[in-house]
Order: sequence, then structure tokens, then C-alpha cells
Amino acid sequence: MQLHMVNISTACRKVDQMLQHLAKVDHHLVFRETHHCLHSIIHTDQILSLEDLQRACMFLEDSTVGREVWRESHLSLLNKVSKLFPVVLQHKPLRDGPLCYTAVKVCLQIFQLLSSEVAPLVWDKEHGDPAVQMILQALVDILLGKCCNRDTRLLAGTAVAMLINTAPESRAGEAAAWSLLQVSHSEPWLLTVGALQVQCSPAGRDGVDRLAVSRGLLTCCRPHILLSSHVDATEMCLLLKGLFPLVYALCEEKLECHYFAFEGES
Repeated sequence: MQLHMVNISTACRKVDQMLQHLAKVDHHLVFRETHHCLHSIIHTDQILSLEDLQRACMFLEDSTVGREVWRESHLSLLNKVSKLFPVVLQHKPLRDGPLCYTAVKVCLQIFQLLSSEVAPLVWDKEHGDPAVQMILQALVDILLGKCCNRDTRLLAGTAVAMLINTAPESRAGEAAAWSLLQVSHSEPWLLTVGALQVQCSPAGRDGVDRLAVSRGLLTCCRPHILLSSHVDATEMCLLLKGLFPLVYALCEEKLECHYFAFEGES
């Protein structure tokens, strides 16, 4: 039933409530059937379709048992998403359309809702996963302008910030956030997030890249990351020394997206 309601969030939650009651009686049955529904998404040679991504989103966001299944299969899901991005980014209609946007949305939800599973893949060198590296590279390429869709670029910034938010300690998250603030550079730069490193090549200077980063960090990062200092207690915190000047500069520029810049400042 949930499979036919992927675009109706309220209905999905109602069905999920029913399944939670059923799971109290026979959890194994509900888990098995949900696993069967999701198996067809990740265990196939075909790349993810828009419908696959919408289903993945629904089971992440609106299904309690669905999240349990994704926790168990998070590596397979990340691998499938990582293989989708190179295909999408090669074709302008795909990277500027709903397929790319929804792929970025899936990444954001994985980083947010499966943070405990994602964190070791990012911050522990011994558990590093190439799929997460590929996803981070794709997200950065998108927010830097490889995709022309502004909403997708803003969402990519939020997804990267959410990945930083999985940091097990504030200093690690702070270091990654400062690294991301290199987005102001006009020359290529290296982004370091835990054990992951990706090359960053700005595609233009329209301000959306800086807006995506500042908006993402402000809305996603926990207070102890935003309020930590870059070097020691004598330094100003990330929020005051890093983010506030960036948002202020955006508000001073003549951009088509001033609303979002003012939103970040507020």
C-alpha cells in the first residue's frame, strides 16, 4: 500500500502507524515484507530511476520499519546512489531535472536519518567507503555549479552540511566546516571532511555556491560545531568568524537569490 503513496506523505504516515501496530504482533513479518519491497531497488543491475528514489525517500522519511531495513542495507543504498550520480551529471536534462534533485534529497535523508551508520564511513579511516567519497564529490560538483537548478544546488549544500553534522566530536566537524568555507575561493581547492577528500573546481561566481554552503551549515550543524573556535578559546567561533562575514557579503552583492541570503542572516 505504501508503494502507491510515495507522493502523499500524510497517507504514508497513516499506513506506517498501522504497520507499527502490526509489527507489535509480528515484527518479523512486517520487516520481511518491507525488505522485499526495497530489495528490488538496490539489488538490480539497472541504475536508480526517479520512482526508485521516491520510494527510497518515502521509506526513509515516513516508514519506521523502512528505516530499520535501510539501516541494515545502508551500504547497498549508498553504493546504488553513488553509481547514479556520474550518469546524471553527464546529461544536462538529467542533472537539471527532478532525477538529480531527488537523488540529492535521498543523500540528505540518509545523512540525517542514518547518521550513526554513515559516521564511521566518513570519520574513521579504517571504515572508509568509496561510495561516500563519490557521493560527496558529486554533491560538491552540484553546489559549485555543474547543475544549473538553484534548488538542487541549495539542497546539495544542505546535504554536505548534514554529512559534516555526523561528526563524532565538535573539533572534527568544525575542521570540516572551515574546509567547506573555502567555497569563497575562485581557484580550485581541496575539501576535507573527516577521512574524505574531494577536489573542488568552481564553475562560476553567481553566489549560489556560497549561499548553499552558508545556508546548509547554519540550518544543519549542531550548536557545538557552530560555536567552536578554529584554533583555541581565544579565537572567534565558526559562526562569527566564518559564517557571518560570508552571509553579510552575500547580502551586499546583487544576487537573484537575496531572499535566501537574508533568511540565512536572520
